Amino acid sequence: MVLIAAVGFTGVPSSASAAERDAATNSLGASGEAFGINDSGAIAGLVYVNDSSAHAVRWAPDGTPAELPKLSGDKNSAAFAINSRGTVTGWSIAGDGIPHGVRWNTDGTMTTLPPLPNDTFTSVSDINDSDVVVGMSRTSDWPHAIRWSPDGTATALSPLPDDDASTAHAINESGVIAGGSITYDVTRAVTWDASGAVTELPTPAGFESSEAKGINNNGVVVGEAWSGNGLNPHAIRWDPDGTITDLGTLPGHTDSGAAAVNAEGTVAGFSRKAYYEPHAVRWSADGSTTALSTLPGDVTSEARAINADGTIVGHSRSVDTSPSGVHAVYWTKDGKVHQLRGL
Repeated sequence: MVLIAAVGFTGVPSSASAAERDAATNSLGASGEAFGINDSGAIAGLVYVNDSSAHAVRWAPDGTPAELPKLSGDKNSAAFAINSRGTVTGWSIAGDGIPHGVRWNTDGTMTTLPPLPNDTFTSVSDINDSDVVVGMSRTSDWPHAIRWSPDGTATALSPLPDDDASTAHAINESGVIAGGSITYDVTRAVTWDASGAVTELPTPAGFESSEAKGINNNGVVVGEAWSGNGLNPHAIRWDPDGTITDLGTLPGHTDSGAAAVNAEGTVAGFSRKAYYEPHAVRWSADGSTTALSTLPGDVTSEARAINADGTIVGHSRSVDTSPSGVHAVYWTKDGKVHQLRGL
């Protein structure tokens, strides 16, 4: 998935090589994060300005960044997903820190995505080529999975029977949504079909909870499973034939998580030692694991999304824990890391 351009955007530029992107990257590399990429190579994310405020950005396939507008009076924003039509979805965040889900349309207009009745704010996760957006509506406590139709109408996605809350993280072109159903102390990976019917995905043996984070058009679902109190998560793949695969970790690591899967079955995510020092990883369709490099001088990284040709986006971080220490990056299929340009 990708991010949309600023007001007046009229289409998705043609694909560009890594060399062309690098040529557009100046010495002011982006302090920020990349969250989505489409099959044309456009990238969605955010850039930090003056080491504080966050600005939703779309990087064209040639590496050129374009800032996306905020809602009137809002201070920060972030873009998380874009479809092949060029429609982008993300957050615009008020001065009080309350996020409002928004959709940036290809004609340059913005659509606010409303919360469910009695909820106070929304967050968004994904959008498909039909302009259907998924995310969460919530108050200060329980989240509620939600689907917004192209006209902005909000529909609640019910959790499993007797559960209290739900999360929605990804949607494919058939309208199948991947997420989680939550009770007080247990989360269960689920999918919702286009009609809204919910189906539980089995939690792997040896784990107590699970959550689905990504889904491709073949119905392959990825996410993670963990033991009590969220300890030692492992990246998991659920195949349509019912096969469940623990994707494991890098050598010497204890934790992992899967964020996205492309049509070939290649998975992007992270591996880490306990809660420390995550490293971006790629799992091939056969389950083999490849560590993805950080930028020179950085110490941690995380992969967020992957497109059809295997390009992965995410971030690389230095020991500096301030916003200036995190860098928006992408990895080409050969595993090489490249920094994206700042505004």
